[in-house]
Amino acid sequence: MMAEGGGSIPREVTVEKVVEKVVHVQGPTEKEIEQIKHNMAKEQQEVHKKFEEERQKILAEKTKTEQERQSLLSELQRKE
Repeated sequence: MMAEGGGSIPREVTVEKVVEKVVHVQGPTEKEIEQIKHNMAKEQQEVHKKFEEERQKILAEKTKTEQERQSLLSELQRKE
């Protein structure tokens, strides 16, 4: 026998869908990789050049300071 009111009991339905999505990821091309390597090598050369210039500048300053020191020591010894 059915209950009066004619209502039906709501039922829960679970629907599972599988969705595949293909994503293409493209990295840098060989030409771009070569350009990046070239730019890195160029930057590295510039850094080494600046480093060497700075090193030479410091050595020149050190030599000048040492010469001034020797000159002052000589002058001091002559006065004694």
